[in-house]
Amino acid sequence: MKQKYIVSDTNIFLDLMSVDLLAAFFSLSFEFHTTDFVIAEIKNGEQRKKIDEYVENGKLFITQFDNSEMKELNDYHNSYWNKISIQDCSVWLCAKKMCARLLTGDALLRKLVKLENTVEVSGILFVFEEMIEQSIITKVQACEKLESLMCINPRLPKTACNEKITLWSKKRRRNNE
Repeated sequence: MKQKYIVSDTNIFLDLMSVDLLAAFFSLSFEFHTTDFVIAEIKNGEQRKKIDEYVENGKLFITQFDNSEMKELNDYHNSYWNKISIQDCSVWLCAKKMCARLLTGDALLRKLVKLENTVEVSGILFVFEEMIEQSIITKVQACEKLESLMCINPRLPKTACNEKITLWSKKRRRNNE
């Protein structure tokens, strides 16, 4: 059974905006969440406006932490203080509380989440796969957008991205024969 809830980190939103796939992302059949820490991290006015539109139309839910949750978040952050940011801790804790899949492009955060093994964690390739699977974009579009994103974001896992592009290209060729 697929998870219904997604908690997203800042870098996923920014990557999708950079290749004009934010609307496609919010078309996926998930309930999307993030935290007020992530929203505060989006400083660019145009980017913030785009995200705010999805909040206003009920496609993106923002978790805010009350006093007791802030203490828990601070304790969590203190245990990882030299490794990950408070924003990273906020989405991780939110995903744990919701039993949601965490989306992040942060390699260290993904590694720590996998070690703890309390929530599923994925990156931008999961998003592309879901957009293809749910027929929101084609394999051709996925290849083009991922190639563009690789030029913009040098931190993407190049080998894994190239493997996906090759896989989608092969399937595309086979379907066209």
